[in-house]
Amino acid sequence: MSALPLLEAPPTTTTRPLQPSQRPRLAPRRKRVTRPVSRPRTLPKQQVRALELFTERALLFCGVAIAAFMVSSLVGHVMVEKSRHDGIAALSRLREASKAESVLQERVYSLANVEAVQAWAMQHGFVAPEDAIKVVSEKGFVAKR
Repeated sequence: MSALPLLEAPPTTTTRPLQPSQRPRLAPRRKRVTRPVSRPRTLPKQQVRALELFTERALLFCGVAIAAFMVSSLVGHVMVEKSRHDGIAALSRLREASKAESVLQERVYSLANVEAVQAWAMQHGFVAPEDAIKVVSEKGFVAKR
């Protein structure tokens, strides 16, 4: 037997043409209830390869761009932090230099002070010419020849 629907054969064995009412009837077919299946759209192989290549390169570009951004951001932060530390070190050096300068200014002022110079000169036996005249006039001598 075949998978074709069964035919009912008429009981006659004559070779003459059959009348429409005598034609064999087909067995009633069952209707299958199926969901329509949509066929997926397919692209030619060349288009598929181009799309894969584009996607691959786009992802690679995004990865490189993100990595470059992260590295440059890190380098920028390191440079800013280094300059901040350099500024702090420069301020501390400035404070120390200002203190040393004020000490030196006091010493220079004490050395350049008129009273201090005269006191030192008197201690070491140096007499200014104006003071020598005063000392001579006190003794009564004006000049010697």
